[in-house]
Amino acid sequence: SVRRILASEWERLEVLVLEARTYPGGRVRTIRDPFDDGLYAEAGAIRFTGAHRRVLAAARALGLTLVPFAPASGAALTVMDGKRVRSTEPPGRAFADLALHADERGLDPASLLAKYTAAAPPDLARPDAPPEALAQWRSIDRTTLPGWLRAQGASAAAVALMTLGGDASDLSALYVLRQIALNRSASLYFKIKGGMDLLPQTMAARLKAVIRYDAPVYGVRRDARGVQVSYLEGGEARTVAAERVVFAVPFSTLRQIRMDRPFSPGKQTAVEQLGYFPGARFLMQSSARFWRHDRLSGFARTDQPAELWDCT
Repeated sequence: SVRRILASEWERLEVLVLEARTYPGGRVRTIRDPFDDGLYAEAGAIRFTGAHRRVLAAARALGLTLVPFAPASGAALTVMDGKRVRSTEPPGRAFADLALHADERGLDPASLLAKYTAAAPPDLARPDAPPEALAQWRSIDRTTLPGWLRAQGASAAAVALMTLGGDASDLSALYVLRQIALNRSASLYFKIKGGMDLLPQTMAARLKAVIRYDAPVYGVRRDARGVQVSYLEGGEARTVAAERVVFAVPFSTLRQIRMDRPFSPGKQTAVEQLGYFPGARFLMQSSARFWRHDRLSGFARTDQPAELWDCT
């Protein structure tokens, strides 16, 4: 089969992974110390959906256990203008005092989002969207998510409900709408039992000597034979030759790597101008899940903005 041929070709490749940190995972990082009783919290990735088929397949192939991200019992909280609303409360009553339009009443935040994002271009759900589609999306990219929702007729109160848990005031409407479209078919979120870092750790354990840790790359030079990659190992400068180099790093890190020749103009612009939003995560431990006495799940979204969840 084609898959078997590709696998045999891959087995003949000599691969070297240069990892800048002393451990695998990059932005997937689970914090276990100084928590007690086997508790842990995620400093990086916290969940993935059923639409992330390759992640699901990799986790299962490596023998990792997937569990639902949210608990099966307990109500989540919505906190808006100082008012706490349980997810089990009927939306018509929970949001009765908000200045919603008549056709918005009785809808929860997820239903409101489904109502208004139905107007988004249908090809947003295509991972391999053609160039002509990208050109048509530019006007959406120039609009913030709240601005786009208001243009679809959403009330200010509905926009506030749909953007709980994050500051969307300067967030591209295209970014959010594309995420919604790509994940629309997936209703469940998953996490890895024992910590999300088990995925890169298990991968790394199988790769063994292929990885060099504490080896940050600082330069790449191309010639007729391939590429020369310059990196540090133990504080000493080293160079390795290769036919190909694959950068598995954020653009904020790629900007710091010296290239003898730039990327194509479009890619260079993307690398230089891609925006990143700051965020802070507070990892907390309590002696008991006191919220369960109130039949709560430990999950909440607020208008501060902040999102809360029970990790372990």
